[in-house]
Amino acid sequence: MSSSALASSSVPTNWKSNINQVVKGYESEPAKGLVHGLQKDFIQNSWGQRVDLEMGKNWRMDFTLVKNDHGKFLLVHDYGTNGMTGPNLSMTEISRLATDLPPDYRLARFSAMNYSGGNEGAGLYGRGKLLFSAASEIGYYIYETLTQEEGYRVNYKKLEGNDLRVGESALQGEDAINYLTETTGLMPISSQGSRIIVISPIDALVTAIDDGIFIKDIEETWWRIIKKFNAKIKVQKYDGTCEFAKIPVEYQENLNEFRRNFKIQIPGYSKVTEIGLGISNNDIREDLRNVYLYRKNMKLAEIPLSIPEELQNRYFGYVEVDEDFEDEIINIEDLEHYGFTSKKSKVFQQLKLTVSNEHDTWMEELGYVNRRIAQDENLQNELLEVSTELDEFLTAMDFGGDIDSGNQMPKCQLKWEGIKFPENKGNRLTFGDIISDIRFSIKNNYTVPKDFKVRLAIKCENSTLIDLSDTTVRIGAGEKLTYGPFEFEVNEALKRFKKHSIVLEVFPVRSTKVEKIEALFYYDVEQIVKEQRQFALKLISIELPNENSRRVDTGQRITNIAYKIINNSAHHATLALNITTYMGDRENDSLENTFLRRDIEVEAHKEVIVHCTDIEFSKEAYEDRILKGPIEIRTTLSAANDFSIYEMGDIICKNPPLVVYLNQEGGFISQTFNDVQMIEGDEYRSYANGKKGDWTFSLYKDHPSYMRIMEDDDLRKEYLIEEMLKQTMRVHLSDGNYSILAMFSEDLSDIEDLSYAELLHYSYSVIDKIQLKRQQNQGALTHG
Repeated sequence: MSSSALASSSVPTNWKSNINQVVKGYESEPAKGLVHGLQKDFIQNSWGQRVDLEMGKNWRMDFTLVKNDHGKFLLVHDYGTNGMTGPNLSMTEISRLATDLPPDYRLARFSAMNYSGGNEGAGLYGRGKLLFSAASEIGYYIYETLTQEEGYRVNYKKLEGNDLRVGESALQGEDAINYLTETTGLMPISSQGSRIIVISPIDALVTAIDDGIFIKDIEETWWRIIKKFNAKIKVQKYDGTCEFAKIPVEYQENLNEFRRNFKIQIPGYSKVTEIGLGISNNDIREDLRNVYLYRKNMKLAEIPLSIPEELQNRYFGYVEVDEDFEDEIINIEDLEHYGFTSKKSKVFQQLKLTVSNEHDTWMEELGYVNRRIAQDENLQNELLEVSTELDEFLTAMDFGGDIDSGNQMPKCQLKWEGIKFPENKGNRLTFGDIISDIRFSIKNNYTVPKDFKVRLAIKCENSTLIDLSDTTVRIGAGEKLTYGPFEFEVNEALKRFKKHSIVLEVFPVRSTKVEKIEALFYYDVEQIVKEQRQFALKLISIELPNENSRRVDTGQRITNIAYKIINNSAHHATLALNITTYMGDRENDSLENTFLRRDIEVEAHKEVIVHCTDIEFSKEAYEDRILKGPIEIRTTLSAANDFSIYEMGDIICKNPPLVVYLNQEGGFISQTFNDVQMIEGDEYRSYANGKKGDWTFSLYKDHPSYMRIMEDDDLRKEYLIEEMLKQTMRVHLSDGNYSILAMFSEDLSDIEDLSYAELLHYSYSVIDKIQLKRQQNQGALTHG
């Protein structure tokens, strides 16, 4: 069969431009050029297709340059893989499919564009297939595959002008063999797997193979699979000489020091499975230096560290994370697999902090960081005194009365008392739907009776479309009144394809201060933008057994626990409230499920208060596991039945953990830091070093900021407290514990959803509020 007998189909779009864009991405930092990207993508495509996912047994990959009468070729041949499985769908059939291609339709996925290979590797976007075109001077490559079920098949992709041509369907059996031999003069593969034949490989690729750069790139990118799985990767030149990729000698020989840690927990992001850090006796080449994250065994992106100048040419390392954490990394990984799209994201910041702590601790152990403890006993004692004073203040503030004392109640307090949306529709409405039973309450928190203007309306884009109520009411001091029901119909007065709001606005007569609440709904809108959090969980009361102390002794109880559940959604919800105690210095070591209540019914735009059973710290439940130490009380709200976007068991919201201390005194500072010290040096104002359950606070006495105020007793004390607060905040956030922020938060459930920048801003504001409250207390004591 002649090559012309393979019917072709067009992949419509400007593919030449697409290929150029992909190449441009690989030529831009942090990527390392097209040739480097070629080996990276070629191998990750194949490694993800290996049959033995656990051990990689029998997997192998060959890169072979071949010249013959038909031309020049680069053969990229893998062994021990699944091959391109699945039915031989035509391009027409693929284009007409109404559903996604299943993962095992590997041939169809490779033939189509914008699909990854359905594999277990690091590939995500199917961009590697465009690299095969970019590897050819004429944008032409053939792909062949042999599988047990489907046999031998061949197809091609070729750039013609701006058009990317592909065989309408793959050739099979003898037709496939004839096409391959007529076009390339090559014999077909004879073992299960796949082979890509790049026709007329680009000069840069051939030169890199000839000069040994290509195999060095492979060793740099894939040394983890060579070390862990004894993976075989061969590179062969036109003259037949070949070489197998090895672990870079710099990672094995001339090592001065090496440090390895396993299974380090990152709060909220599962765990790091391994961190390896090394120092060579000799300088190592630039591409092997520094510490990189590896995802699915492929070198991904650098994790920047503060490496001492004398080590910068000799320091290297790797970080590997578990599958759950890899899923988080994918969200911030760039298209070329070389860097992060957002270094401000919480997932990156948590990863960087964890690796930095390991690095910093090691540098201190090896003596590369100058953190000598200051010998001035008076300074050390003052630091201890300040930490004790700050601890007492924070503990008293956290349990000094009403749990919401940090929030000033509005003078006019509004609350929805319920809204009935059409059953099973929620707030996605169509013409003729009726929203009924709209109720709300108004509480007058003024000390005198007040006349209030009350307006209830339906609005869209700040325009009032329907008035439901516009009246004046008189409410007595401290009195709460409920109004309704009101209702309205979705009709021609509303705007199709728009977001609308049910808006309640209330203000005192002869005043301009308006209080407002609103409930959203959508009229004929298919795609709904993300709304504000639909549910909130608030701790509204709790009593510890020892006044102004977080200590709880064996046999004592925490009582009067109550939570408010607020449903801001348009759905009637059946919920479950779960309170569990955990060992505070271990991420997932639960002690006791203290309270689990299901079938808490909360109507749309209403709230309920749930009074919980006491938490008893019985000897039987606790002393076998922990004699003393921090205990975290974690509370979650989950779906008890399917509704809206939630399925039964989905976590809807959760509170930051409440920390108490079993059989010992405790507080934010004393339990945050095992040690506080004044040290020599001026690298930082202060520093927190360590990991969960084992942190040290260090204040640098030679820093210019400290030296400017060191002679002033009052300024020096405030300086020490400010630095200790900052580092306390950093440690708690790095441990995933937001309870210190909760002192000034009305809705704790929102904290975990803050971006890194928002969390940083909020942390600074909490420090300012703590300092203000301290100074107000000191002023009151002085004037008292």
